[in-house]
Amino acid sequence: MDEITLRRTAGRLKVSVASLEKDFVLTKILYAISKSELKNKLVFKGGTALNKAYFNYYRLSEDLDFTAVDTTTNYIKKSIRGIA
Repeated sequence: MDEITLRRTAGRLKVSVASLEKDFVLTKILYAISKSELKNKLVFKGGTALNKAYFNYYRLSEDLDFTAVDTTTNYIKKSIRGIA
């Protein structure tokens, strides 16, 4: 998202540019995970998960919460490096 679009969108939503930029980056990270092998090893949970998956209103993300399933910490770290 370019700077002008970011500022216009933040103004329209009445949120800070920093908050919107953070949400944008977290959404890009979530998208990258969904396209990687990690999608089968991580369970997305929490308020952001509920909002992004089920609700039709805009809520800025603060963080991404996951639970690892059938995997190791080393596998998760290696996979994250692969999509970064």
